[in-house]
Amino acid sequence: MKVKDDVVMLDIFGNDAELLALLKERETPNLLRKEMELKLVQVVEEYQALGLDIVDVSIDMNGSLIDASVTINETTNTQAETSGTENSKAE
Repeated sequence: MKVKDDVVMLDIFGNDAELLALLKERETPNLLRKEMELKLVQVVEEYQALGLDIVDVSIDMNGSLIDASVTINETTNTQAETSGTENSKAE
């Protein structure tokens, strides 16, 4: 029986309460923060692999509003070569 994508219930657990306690312990704020950081790095690497020359990534939070911006070096992109711009900030 699969409980989560990466956790499979094994016979070593006597009951579901022990398994649920283990899962809750696993999802601490610090662990969730690190998982989020890893996912953000993976997204940036995916776009770099597609040829996007990322100079800077910024995420700002103000209450419930989230603003993200990515600065790229457009001289490495075909469109930038025709426009002659060096850097651009897309928001």
